[in-house]
Amino acid sequence: MNCKEYIDTKELLKPKNMIRLYASGAFPMADSKTGIINWFMPDVRTIIPLDNFNIPRSAKKAIEDENFEVRFDTDFEGVLAGCSDRESTWISEELKSAYSGLKKLGHIHTVETWKDEKLVGGLYGVTFRGAFFGESMFSKVSQASKAALAVLLKHLKEKKFTSHNYIPGGPPEINLIRYSTYDINDGRQSLGILNSFSFIQEGKNGIDSIENIQKRSEGQATGMLGFLEFVFSYKNKIKALVNEERSNLISGKVSDSVAIQMEHVSNGEKLIVPLRSIYTNTDSIITVTDFRPVVKSIYNVERPLGYLIPKDLPELYDWAVQQNLIISELTLSQDRLIQEYCTSEIDSIDFEGDIVVNPTVELKDARYKIKPEDFYFIPTNQLKNNLIVTALEPKSILGLVTYNQYAHLLKANEFFPVLRVVIKK
Repeated sequence: MNCKEYIDTKELLKPKNMIRLYASGAFPMADSKTGIINWFMPDVRTIIPLDNFNIPRSAKKAIEDENFEVRFDTDFEGVLAGCSDRESTWISEELKSAYSGLKKLGHIHTVETWKDEKLVGGLYGVTFRGAFFGESMFSKVSQASKAALAVLLKHLKEKKFTSHNYIPGGPPEINLIRYSTYDINDGRQSLGILNSFSFIQEGKNGIDSIENIQKRSEGQATGMLGFLEFVFSYKNKIKALVNEERSNLISGKVSDSVAIQMEHVSNGEKLIVPLRSIYTNTDSIITVTDFRPVVKSIYNVERPLGYLIPKDLPELYDWAVQQNLIISELTLSQDRLIQEYCTSEIDSIDFEGDIVVNPTVELKDARYKIKPEDFYFIPTNQLKNNLIVTALEPKSILGLVTYNQYAHLLKANEFFPVLRVVIKK
């Protein structure tokens, strides 16, 4: 995204604005050909854990054999020159000047690897409160940048920096432990399925729970302010993206398949959780072996043109009105087919600790000729496209039938009252 379309890039490169943008998860890069500086805010950002970061033995041995000397903040210009000394670089002269402004305020630090009084590698990054944003690194000698990284991580840990995962669940090995937010963004169900821009900020900035309240409040306030300013700066771009994605829902330019049952599964990774007891004031490390960071679909349905809800079930009509859904009369045509579910039995499924219904159903063509005057038609081609499918499918783990007020709609050995409208194949 090109900032110049929305705001003067020189304003964004002022130290105060740069820090606020970094605090919200953004970072700058210059186009190697044009020099235009763009700001990026990717969905996923790498976070290096300080408490269990492992340097391979081979790298450790190479670092020791080279007899490097690692220094801090003694050659800022040399590190920037080393990092930008390549055929194609995103570190333009304008960016270097901007980083110099941050350095004057104490927000830029370099870690330099020296050998025989020559700079042979290093890295630099932006620091703000409890975060260090690594920007670039270089090596003129094998393992020189790794040596700088190893010393940096040790230094950050000694200075009480922390890395933190937002991981709901617990206690370990009893309740499900999974990632909710490890990267910076997290789309909430209520907004994310509307293809809308959503954001949740979580974080722990204290070294323990005693210190946490003040630092977390300060850190979240700073991060939120930076985020709001970033959104304001890019409001036109965000509006355009959201409008495009919402239009896709409304026009049906979405996947034909909808996941209505999902589960968190393991990828073999173990989770190391460093904790501090508020009772004993001691540190502990818990290893979670049953860690499930991956979301996997276990049941999909084909997205229909819409659903028919019986007029003699006012609770469904009331729900649709509360959701502000488009409701219309049914118009039958030769290219449309009406389907219904036959429920043979009703079992259950564990949905993140909640036991919800999981019926065995068979999808069939409607048994009788539908009278349009007996049904309301809810088309899926509208903003709440995904919500409609999720709510009205009987096997959905977030469906209406999982709630008490709608549980009566699902009965064993009977047909589900909500019908599907699809195109004949």
